[in-house]
Amino acid sequence: MGAAFKQLRRLRTLGRGASGAVVWLAADEASGQLLAVKSAAGPGGAAEQLRREGRVLSGLRSPHIVPCLGSHADATGEYRLFLEFAPLGSLADEAVRNGGCLEERDIRRYAADLARGLAYLHGESVVHGDVKAANTVVGGDGRAKLADFGCARAAGCDRPIAGTPAFMAPEVARGEEQGPAADVWALACTVIEMATGAAPWSDTDDVYAAVHKIAYTDAVPELPACLSYEAKDFLRMCLERNPRHRPTATQLLDHPFIVSAEPAKHCWASPTSTLNTAFWESEDDEDDDEEASESAAGRISSLASPRSALPDWDSEDGWIDVHSECSLQVSEVPAITVTVGAGFGLRSEPLDAAEVGLHVVDVEDAIRYPTSHVGVVDFLKFQQRHSSLSVGGVGLCLRPVACHQPI
Repeated sequence: MGAAFKQLRRLRTLGRGASGAVVWLAADEASGQLLAVKSAAGPGGAAEQLRREGRVLSGLRSPHIVPCLGSHADATGEYRLFLEFAPLGSLADEAVRNGGCLEERDIRRYAADLARGLAYLHGESVVHGDVKAANTVVGGDGRAKLADFGCARAAGCDRPIAGTPAFMAPEVARGEEQGPAADVWALACTVIEMATGAAPWSDTDDVYAAVHKIAYTDAVPELPACLSYEAKDFLRMCLERNPRHRPTATQLLDHPFIVSAEPAKHCWASPTSTLNTAFWESEDDEDDDEEASESAAGRISSLASPRSALPDWDSEDGWIDVHSECSLQVSEVPAITVTVGAGFGLRSEPLDAAEVGLHVVDVEDAIRYPTSHVGVVDFLKFQQRHSSLSVGGVGLCLRPVACHQPI
């Protein structure tokens, strides 16, 4: 993938992933476009996983999948993935803003978005592998979009099992398979999470006991009493322990719980970048005489000034989803070749990552940003202490709850 961004200004850190990747907010110096940058340094490990995630995202085009704007690999081995910035954060953040859980009207809408995203993804023979509220972002158009494809795999591949234990289907917990049906199970767990503010099995404080319960008993997550009959019927269908008995994501689109969902709310009248006047003007103080510079250079320069009237990056108000109007370009340079894991059936192929001389200006430490962080709901306390375990002789590779920790 080519990168059309020559020089980026690093504004602030948005979160850190369990794999070691860091996500930060950046502005393109030339256009002022805001974007999220996911980066990982060093050969192998996190950088290689991020590189594979970029290859997956580069082939996906759906309004319910977070768009990938390009990538860049430098000579030191650091890899950067450029993603559309979702100013409303994740569904987990949305639940926190609403007191810890969501109303059923909103749950239906977000569940419909996730079902459509999964239907598209499975149609492309890709399994997400880690569907949950923290891995779903909300765009300025109100749509929920699947993000964090670090556990993604081709349907039917034999890569090691991965994901978050509380959202694992029984067949995944047993180490047997992780196919599209496992995403359907995880979708139901995410609905429960939105309704209760906690992941399934949160009453179990030992990860081994939880995984054993999921894998080798007849238990299913408890259905929230607050939900309607339609919602509970939807959950029962998705939580069939036998994956062959679960409906596909496409079939779920015809369920009354999804059909009755209201259209997404476009809740942000937004600028497209930091260069737009609307980005700098305050709705609460329209008569303020100290206005931001009308020139693009002035607005960009003010970001680096400690005395500038910086926007409140942590505020939930006034942010919008940014869509780039520029096309991604690939420089004419020799292609880099890598060997990608067998999960996607790719061997030594051109990586298409162009060397574009990307320059990053880090202003995060130079500016004191106003902070008003709200803690994310503790979705699964016990799973943060373990990275791997073995059940019945089958080794499982588990990812701890990640990802968006306030800095």
